[in-house]
Amino acid sequence: MRASGRHPDGPRWYDQSCRTCARGWGKCCIVGCGALHIDALTKTMTVGGKAYHEGDWFTLNGTRGYVYAGKLAMVSSTHNRGSSIS
Repeated sequence: MRASGRHPDGPRWYDQSCRTCARGWGKCCIVGCGALHIDALTKTMTVGGKAYHEGDWFTLNGTRGYVYAGKLAMVSSTHNRGSSIS
């Protein structure tokens, strides 16, 4: 480790490590959102000029790394089996 506390392989190593751990636990993990601001005291999160509050719903697409505000309908991961992604 360097004095800065960063891993010698850079932030990409950290991102990959987080994703690997989350996958092992069967959880979705999206990392590297520098535009996100969390205020623990007011329990709010701000991103893109919009504030969200504790209890607000989000839907995560871990394959693509997308985050959607709100609770979206789910599609089975086997739904598109056999189709290709371009």
